[in-house]
Amino acid sequence: MPFKRLISSVIIVLYAYIYVIGQATANKSLIAASILFAAISVIITPPKGRYKYLLIGSVLIFSLLTILLNHTYPTERLVFNILYFAVNILLCFSISSRREMIPFILRWCIVGLMGLIIVCFFISLSKSMHIYAYMDIILKGFSYNYISGLLLLSSTLYFAYHQKLNLPVKYGKTIIVLIVLFCFMLYGRSGIIFSLLLALGYFKNYLAPKHGHRVFIIIVCGVLISAFIGYHLSVLYDVVENSKFKEGLQSPRIVMLNEYFSSLNFKTLMMGVDITKLPTIASYNINPHNSYLNFHAMFGILALVIITFILLSMFNILFIDFGAFIFLAVYIGRGFLDTIILPGVFDFIFFAILFTRLSLYHVPVSVKDN
Repeated sequence: MPFKRLISSVIIVLYAYIYVIGQATANKSLIAASILFAAISVIITPPKGRYKYLLIGSVLIFSLLTILLNHTYPTERLVFNILYFAVNILLCFSISSRREMIPFILRWCIVGLMGLIIVCFFISLSKSMHIYAYMDIILKGFSYNYISGLLLLSSTLYFAYHQKLNLPVKYGKTIIVLIVLFCFMLYGRSGIIFSLLLALGYFKNYLAPKHGHRVFIIIVCGVLISAFIGYHLSVLYDVVENSKFKEGLQSPRIVMLNEYFSSLNFKTLMMGVDITKLPTIASYNINPHNSYLNFHAMFGILALVIITFILLSMFNILFIDFGAFIFLAVYIGRGFLDTIILPGVFDFIFFAILFTRLSLYHVPVSVKDN
């Protein structure tokens, strides 16, 4: 990788680290610094092409107009989210023509998040606590589910990138197993479900009839795991009890969703719903726990247009590369359960994989180890 691209990639990794730390500690200065790091990366490796200045100007004008016109979203949070979304757009066009930066950035983000979970695990052991309980104490700006969510998002993009370009993933099986393990350790419903979906997407080709021995091994492992859980029912009960699976669909997220949709009319559809006036969302620090509701509250009809483009692009990928579709579907699906994307720390890579031409599609192959 050329030196400038390496430096820019390192700065983007630092941007992600600083952002996560800033959110975890509820430190506004660190969050602002993360946006500055992203902007520095764009300066070092600016978008290519004759229209790059038009792109930068359009993003800046769009950001300013949204801040001036939006009256349905808390101002301070709106300014941050607009800047955050703007740098994601610029980073997308910056890295899309320098695709070797993408796996480097994602690899080190995955390593950093896994390292954080491992450190917290050993500290929680020393304190005779569950890791999720310990992380719930030390995390001020978000819950432990957010950490498993970020790990899932970075990993799904990592696999989607390799799948789209028909490239093998080094240590892919190890990464998948660790993700599932960590998500179970963190006891989040969404983390457990989506990590299993990610594993299904990765191992789908192993269940093909031509891989009879693999199918046999997977069945044997499944039987052994089922027997172990059956013998140790307390383990299963503990997961269900502490991960809130017992609540089923009766959760505040459903109430928030109903409140938001009941507030829609022509004006709010076009301009966005004022979430500060919705009692359930307001009681959760004005957090709708749904990236798409949050996105629409900020941008109104423009958010619906962008989401429509995302769905149409996903529909196209479905018929071209089903493997990449599954990985990207995990990314999109996770956004329904938290305000973790749109804007999100990895959105620029998601947009680059989904919308830009990283490479011509080839005949899809399974994402496998070297």
